[in-house]
Amino acid sequence: EAKLCLNLQENESISLTENSMKQYQVHAYFQNLIELLKSKNNIEAVQLLAIKKAVTDSMDFFLGYEQLASNQEEIINRVDELLENRKHLNGYSKIDLIIQDFLEQNGLTSENMRDMITAYRLTDSNFMKFELTDKDPRSTKLLAELFIQVLVSENKRISKNQIKSHREMVEQLVTQAKKELDSKIKKLDEFKVENNIINLGEHTKALVVYQVQLEGQRANLLSKIA
Repeated sequence: EAKLCLNLQENESISLTENSMKQYQVHAYFQNLIELLKSKNNIEAVQLLAIKKAVTDSMDFFLGYEQLASNQEEIINRVDELLENRKHLNGYSKIDLIIQDFLEQNGLTSENMRDMITAYRLTDSNFMKFELTDKDPRSTKLLAELFIQVLVSENKRISKNQIKSHREMVEQLVTQAKKELDSKIKKLDEFKVENNIINLGEHTKALVVYQVQLEGQRANLLSKIA
């Protein structure tokens, strides 16, 4: 059993961006997090990490451990390849068949692992309770730690991708604003020459302010994904 504390910006006074999250947004965030915890990709990552841990740390309490140990190098290489490329077992190669057989022997199929998990938000707090039940306390401890590790890593990856997408959108807006500003300035210069006017129009001032704001957002996003 484990409890996770999430640092969500529910109050402007503790928010770095001065933006607070509404309760419905917090609720949706927890629901998405729980779905992510039980997702196919998340579970498969836990399975692969558990196999790698079993081999490297000689966890011989697992059924079929001997077959893993006798193919240790190939198992580790295959696990690393699948994790790095975010791919799935194909079920045809010798090593993939050994891995699948090990998972089935130990009741670590995707369906079984999904049933092991209980996760929910504690009332209206920023805490999520996470429980994992298995027949062996040693494997239960290992799997619980790996589930949390994978969840945190995957959540960071998704957040980083969202920030990157937002940054690209802001960069497009910056480019567009620059074009509009250049066009307005050119027209204004022509108008000033014709009419002997030196004051900058209010509309052009607004465009300058807008561009500065976009540049600020872009710099902030770049710092977050650096």
